[in-house]
Amino acid sequence: ALCEAAEVSKGSFYHSFGSKEALGLAVLDHYLAGVGKRLDAGSHSTIEDPREQALAFLDHLVAVGARVWFSGCVLGSFALDLAQTSPAIRKAVAERFDAVAEGYARSLEPLFAGPDAIERARELAEHYLVIVEGSIVLAKSYRDPSYVTRALERFRREVREAAGVAV
Repeated sequence: ALCEAAEVSKGSFYHSFGSKEALGLAVLDHYLAGVGKRLDAGSHSTIEDPREQALAFLDHLVAVGARVWFSGCVLGSFALDLAQTSPAIRKAVAERFDAVAEGYARSLEPLFAGPDAIERARELAEHYLVIVEGSIVLAKSYRDPSYVTRALERFRREVREAAGVAV
């Protein structure tokens, strides 16, 4: 069905991807690149002060989160649907979750001082992933994107409090 929809032969498909797993990984990487561009495109990217940039990034997440994730998250879907049946997909999903969390941690690190700054940022970045994926499930269940927005607003408050920034 995929080959028909793309109007390519099976030979062309397997020449390009080699396997269904390879296609899945290409879809996953394409999705993450698109989400990354949307999250990087906020006004926060023009702010030079790292701390102010981190705070503006949190504001941007709240502003765009429902539009970015209301229809779901391919990374989360792959984790739920494919990770149990494909060791390669499970490993790839875990690696991509780690990369996403590390990117968020680097964005949040300027909010914290001291030798444990990156660890605090990493903990919050992992918490962020849990919040996003959980809010997506609720938003889809209730057909209400405000679940994503409210969850991200709470996360923003938590991060600001943890960093000692007025809420």
